Amino acid sequence: MKTLHTENVSSFLDNEVEAEKLPGFLQALEEDANLQNKLDRYALIKGALKDEQSYVYDDAFITKVRDAMQYQPTVLAPANKRSNMPYITAAVAASFLALSVVMINVDQLGQGSAGMQTMAEVEQVNDIELALDDEIESNLDDESDLDTRFVTFDQE
Repeated sequence: MKTLHTENVSSFLDNEVEAEKLPGFLQALEEDANLQNKLDRYALIKGALKDEQSYVYDDAFITKVRDAMQYQPTVLAPANKRSNMPYITAAVAASFLALSVVMINVDQLGQGSAGMQTMAEVEQVNDIELALDDEIESNLDDESDLDTRFVTFDQE
């Protein structure tokens, strides 16, 4: 079995491993340190042949990183996102307020002159009031000859 996996190292780097052999090869790669070292060496050779810049790390460093990664917890849950509920609530409230203002204005327009008056109507009412005020003042001037008495109350 080891020779089979050793042959698959080169195929694995070239993406030529058959689908049915891949799970077994990956399992063997996780368990066998010699196979891991062979994969690292093959990867360096492949990079050198393709003129890729390759970095060689100390095996002890790689082992420490691999061991540390093994004990890290795997988080599969998505990150908790902030809720947009306050913004949605404010938008709905603003929409409701705008709709109610529009409906009130439409209702007032439907009532005709009861809700709103034109400038001509306002000026006409003002002219009538001024005429009435003038008439009252002239009537008061005519009645100025009336006997006016002041009444006072004495406190005892």
